[in-house]
Amino acid sequence: MLREKALRSRQRELLETLPDHVLVIAAGQARLKNITSSTYPFRASSTFLYFFGKLPPGSVGVFAGGESHLFIEEVGPDDVVWHGPRPSFEEYKALACVDHVKRKSELISFLGKFEPKQILALPTLDPVANAELRLILDRTAKRDGPDSTLLDVIVKMRLIQDEYTLTEIRSACTVTSTAFERGIRSVKPGVEENVIRAEMEYSARAAGFDLAFSPIVTVHGEVLHQLHSNNTARAGDILLVDFGAESNEGYASDVSRSWPVNGQFSPQQQEIYELVLHAQKTALLLAKPGIEFRELHQVVCETFCQGLVDLKVLTGDPHELARRGVHALFFPHGLGHLLGLDVHDMEDFGDAAGYAEGRARSEEFGLSFLRLDRPLVPGMVVTIEPGMYFIPALLQDSKRTKKFEDCLNLEKLKHFSDVRGIRIEDTILITEDGNENLTTSIPKEQAELASLINA
Repeated sequence: MLREKALRSRQRELLETLPDHVLVIAAGQARLKNITSSTYPFRASSTFLYFFGKLPPGSVGVFAGGESHLFIEEVGPDDVVWHGPRPSFEEYKALACVDHVKRKSELISFLGKFEPKQILALPTLDPVANAELRLILDRTAKRDGPDSTLLDVIVKMRLIQDEYTLTEIRSACTVTSTAFERGIRSVKPGVEENVIRAEMEYSARAAGFDLAFSPIVTVHGEVLHQLHSNNTARAGDILLVDFGAESNEGYASDVSRSWPVNGQFSPQQQEIYELVLHAQKTALLLAKPGIEFRELHQVVCETFCQGLVDLKVLTGDPHELARRGVHALFFPHGLGHLLGLDVHDMEDFGDAAGYAEGRARSEEFGLSFLRLDRPLVPGMVVTIEPGMYFIPALLQDSKRTKKFEDCLNLEKLKHFSDVRGIRIEDTILITEDGNENLTTSIPKEQAELASLINA
């Protein structure tokens, strides 16, 4: 079985890489919504999922002495009344592909057998689970925070996606494709954004999938992370949708599309849409092993500057304009990010995954939001998501625009006031000789979009 093979292989690699250490990885706890019997759906930390798969809240995985151990929280005798029977320890052992399963109450005494300096821990984003982990480690290892040795090994492993991961990501992308088709077909003037969002969420959930993140479904594409969907879509609006399904084992997909509510772009909207599409196609053509992701980002920045010069929004040499950073007024985020068990994979590790060793984020506006600065290698899964936005908070900020007054035509900008925001995003796999677009089936050519909208 592909899942079992992957989990055992990952566990073995970690044990062989750090044979002299005891490695502690927590799943996290279920978060309370309002009362103790009402919790948000539980999702274990992604690194725990990577090594052990889906298991109950409170679980802790430990690698020690060349073997894998799973510690499971005990439940009271009444638990079966409310939640039904749980798997036996033997069943958990098979499910997690580990050597041993023990009660969590035994964890402290188990770790007490080892020297404190041997124990390496990886906290989660869950403060409750981290407090518990600190309590356990304070009694045994006197450690707090992620251990860099363990972190570096895990980042190296998770950067390159194995066959099982790719199977899961492909399935998530397929479900996302179906959801987009349903969403595009449901759009027409007068429909509320939340109806379109509900159609897409239903499509994913009916297939047995969850959501990889909170979807963006908005006619206000100039708000980059517009998470509420309470506007009415009207003729002349562009609907920007950023959506991704998550597989049953926790693997993500991530796609953005932008399309006209009435099936027809205005002339100005069409010009900007074609510019964004051209920039994305250029980046997709260049994405291959050995290429620095930062270079792809810079190519898109220059492409945008050239396009805006052609539209007479900017004047000057596109290369020089991009060097000065004027594009960031319209494209303030990075070109893309890693994708795997997290939609922004391993960002819970800060920049340890997104940035190669020895590199740091720029302090320049725009470049400071670049999430990925590594050379591309086969097996990486990344997104390519250029966007162009007409954000009043940026374009009407004299402090930001003053240094570009020699090249920025503010009067010409008014012609594009109906654009708001356009983003086109695909999930791609870096292959030995290029890349494979995993979401290419989702329409982005204007004619394809129009045919679905008008169907």
